[in-house]
Amino acid sequence: GDSWVSDPTLHDGRLYLRSNGGPSSFFCLNASSGEVVWSRTILENSTTGYVMSPYSYPVQSPLVVNGRVYAVIARYLNGDYSHSTITCFDGMSGETLWERYMEYCQEKAQIAFSGDKLFLVGGPTYESRVFCVDAETGDLVWIFDDSCGGFNTSVALDGDRLYAGDCYGVMWCIDANTGTALWNQSIGPYAITTCPAIGYGKVFAGFGNQGSADPGIVAFDKGNGNILWSYLTDARPLT
Repeated sequence: GDSWVSDPTLHDGRLYLRSNGGPSSFFCLNASSGEVVWSRTILENSTTGYVMSPYSYPVQSPLVVNGRVYAVIARYLNGDYSHSTITCFDGMSGETLWERYMEYCQEKAQIAFSGDKLFLVGGPTYESRVFCVDAETGDLVWIFDDSCGGFNTSVALDGDRLYAGDCYGVMWCIDANTGTALWNQSIGPYAITTCPAIGYGKVFAGFGNQGSADPGIVAFDKGNGNILWSYLTDARPLT
C-alpha cells in the first residue's frame, strides 16, 4: 500500500502531509479526530503530462503560511525525472491556487519563506540552482545558478540574506532580494551536508563525503564568509 513520505505540518488545528501515490496523494486531516478534511490527487500535471514520481522516499514537510499550503512535487515522463512542480493549495478547501512547472527541484529540501517570497533549491544538474518564487502568484522572481556545484540541502534565511552550501564544499551567501552572490567560501573537497544554522554572527554547517575520513562541522563569519573554525567528527553530519 501507500506510505506517508513527509512529516506532517500542524497549522490551525489541521495536519497537512504527503503520501506516495494512490488516488489521493496530498491530505489535510483534522488534528483532533484524524478525519480527512480534504485530499487531492497530484499524480498528473494536466499541462505537461508529467506524473508524480512513484518512488517512496522522504520529502519535505508542506509549508503552510497565510492560509496557503506549498509543496514541491517531483515529476517524470518516460523515465525522465528532471522536472518538478511547486504547487500552492488553499489550506481550507484544498483548491489548487497555482502550480508552477520548473526544472527538477529538491523534494527533500525544505522551502524557505519570507515576506511574499518562497526560496527553494533545484535545477537540471545536481540541483545546482536556488529559485525565488512569488508566493502569491507563483511567478519566478530570480534564479541563482551555482554552475560549479549543486545544492542538496535546504537554504537558510537570515534577514535579507540566504545561505546555502553546495556539493563541492562551497558556502554561498546570496542577496534574497536580487539573487546576487554576496560572498562564497570553499572548505576544500568536501560536500556541505547540512542546512546552514545561523547564530552569534556565524554560519554553521556539517561537511564530508561518503566514506570520508575527515567529516566535521565548520563555522563561517556571517558577514564576509571567513572560516572561523572547524571541528572533525567521527561520522558525516547529515542534520
